[in-house]
Amino acid sequence: MESQLFPFADSMAGVVLDGRGVVVGWTPAAEELLGHRAEDVCGRPVWGLLRDPDIRPAPPPDRDSGTSWYGEAVLRHACGSEQKVVFRVLPLSGDEKDDEGDEGAEATDSGKARCLVLCAAAPEVSHWRQDRALTRGLFRQDRVGLAVFDDRLRLMRTNIHFLPYTGVPPDLTGQALGGFLMPEDAAEIERNLSRVLETGRPLVRCEVLARTLDDPRGGVVMDLSAFGLQAPDGRVVGLTALFTDITELHRSRARLELLHRATAAVGGLLSVTGTGEELAAVLVPDLADTAVVEIAEAVFSGA
Repeated sequence: MESQLFPFADSMAGVVLDGRGVVVGWTPAAEELLGHRAEDVCGRPVWGLLRDPDIRPAPPPDRDSGTSWYGEAVLRHACGSEQKVVFRVLPLSGDEKDDEGDEGAEATDSGKARCLVLCAAAPEVSHWRQDRALTRGLFRQDRVGLAVFDDRLRLMRTNIHFLPYTGVPPDLTGQALGGFLMPEDAAEIERNLSRVLETGRPLVRCEVLARTLDDPRGGVVMDLSAFGLQAPDGRVVGLTALFTDITELHRSRARLELLHRATAAVGGLLSVTGTGEELAAVLVPDLADTAVVEIAEAVFSGA
């Protein structure tokens, strides 16, 4: 379970050093990264792992005492190859005194000022940084809406106010869409998102209507896409939805379609009465609830 919660931890090599830089702890991940067994490195200076032992990484001069620091180094693999790593040094706090029961033990620095060194292969660290930068960039921009849902379609995180309209709570964390959207709109959106969870196939550019309970006559038309999110073991844990407000585009298309239908109605018949009826049928209910077609006197008189 721990590896599922922190999947990157398995790739982090851990080394414990004493105050003189001697290795006193060596994790299996360190052996996997560099090929050296614990019995081969423990009790030896860590500098022997450097490609050039005479060039030793050092903390920045302005670092506060007791704070961590990071850097890069080129280490020697057990097979003779070189491995570039990124590392972070974390000072360890604890009792720095020698065991009182060990009479005659000479006070040395070997048990003092220990530190934990975490390192990973430089290419892998670069990938982590890219993943983090991508995620941060997506949540910081506001041109495309971003919403993360859990596997029960409850909102967990958004990059912008999900719908900046009347009736949308300012904090949507843990809420279902049915808590603030019209039932039919929430149901339609959830049907589309549920298919992503069930099939694993992404949803691409689906137009949906979103009206709030407080303002059912308003609302927006959204272009919705979504893809599933998986845990390291492949289990589906939720999905991410991307959406843009295309209300104005939708209205423009509707007006253009209405114009085409009206043009066809006006020019398709020779009968004045028939043309009026066809025109009224086009206008209601797309443009108005009631339409009245008035015919000028000149049409009948020919004047």
